[in-house]
Amino acid sequence: MRRLLMFLHRFLRRPASGMEVLVIQPFPGIGDVIWFLPHMHALAEERGPLTLMTKPRSCADKLLAGDRRIKRVVWLERNPGRHDGIRGFFRLVGEIRRRRYTEAWLFHRSSRYAWALYLAGVPVTYGYGRKWQRFLLTHDAGFLDAEQLRLHAIDKAGLVLEKAGVPFVHREPDFFVSAAVLQDVARHYGLEPKRGNGSTCTPAGRCAVFALGSSSAQKQWGRENFLALARCLGTRGVDKVFLAGGTAEQEMMQWMQQRQETDAPELVSLINLPFARLAALIKCTDFCVGNDTGILNLAAAVRVPTYGLFGVTRPLTNSASLFPVTPPADTGMQGISVDSVVGLLARDQRIAPA
Repeated sequence: MRRLLMFLHRFLRRPASGMEVLVIQPFPGIGDVIWFLPHMHALAEERGPLTLMTKPRSCADKLLAGDRRIKRVVWLERNPGRHDGIRGFFRLVGEIRRRRYTEAWLFHRSSRYAWALYLAGVPVTYGYGRKWQRFLLTHDAGFLDAEQLRLHAIDKAGLVLEKAGVPFVHREPDFFVSAAVLQDVARHYGLEPKRGNGSTCTPAGRCAVFALGSSSAQKQWGRENFLALARCLGTRGVDKVFLAGGTAEQEMMQWMQQRQETDAPELVSLINLPFARLAALIKCTDFCVGNDTGILNLAAAVRVPTYGLFGVTRPLTNSASLFPVTPPADTGMQGISVDSVVGLLARDQRIAPA
């Protein structure tokens, strides 16, 4: 079957125009884009700037606006969108075919996108090699075995790169923050440079950021817990807490600010702050605590100590800056106590001892 499909692929192949490499990463979240940054950067070092195809919910165009290793972002619009169904599938094939990519990397288990690359005639294609992908993708040196296919998507993508001979050394996300934006954010929010390090900033006392957003109610720690944590931090040397989120979290922020006590840290709302400025501001703080969401992943990517509240999702472990906080078995997000988070922060000397 594979030989036959590869034979037929010769008639579908289109000559590449220049040197343009496509990466298809159809996971929808902001965090997903961040955790695949090391893979894309490793590819870009070998192949040059990339085109990323992902879903609009990822906000990848804004997230990667300052990343020179990503040439462009194009949208994969499904569920719902213009690439749904049979007509949408062939619309996608046509769009890929017109770009005449030199090669493509599929960081997903889908056979649908493998078929799209095959029919679009992309000369060289890489991927996991799951099911039909083994017959449709051209470069079988990167295919994973049955045991490897059960790994996390981040680990699978790393293995594909290694098997294909792409050096994959820097495995942690590295989100670029420009010095100019950092200085502007520090000035705007009344922050001061850390001694001995002009690239990051902090106020006169300690400050933190709370990542309040969540993609579902099950992943939300709750306003009462975040408020209680802020009050505890106020007794441990934290002067300011930035509340980061989107429009959906605005009511939560207002609720917390209305109940702010005089001896508690100042609570500052950050609603829909542009990613470049949000990343710079997080880099100015001493640590981040938050739900498993995009802002939490962004904090880890700018190398700020990040405490992720993983009550219902599998903790991420591929960043030295990310410290998972998990509950006792089967207790969910509410099984994570405020005292346990405070204890971890104190243990790591992010806050003053009791």
